[in-house]
Amino acid sequence: MIIENVLIEDKVKEKILGKHGVGAEEIKNTLLQKPLVLKAKWNRML
Repeated sequence: MIIENVLIEDKVKEKILGKHGVGAEEIKNTLLQKPLVLKAKWNRML
């Protein structure tokens, strides 16, 4: 799967910023750089 665009709701942005200290642009940059996603036990994504 190729991620071409990322849409993040405002309430989700606030939650991520408060919990992890990561801004929306950092999240978008990370997801758009072809991250390695591994499927683990019980269909969990790492």
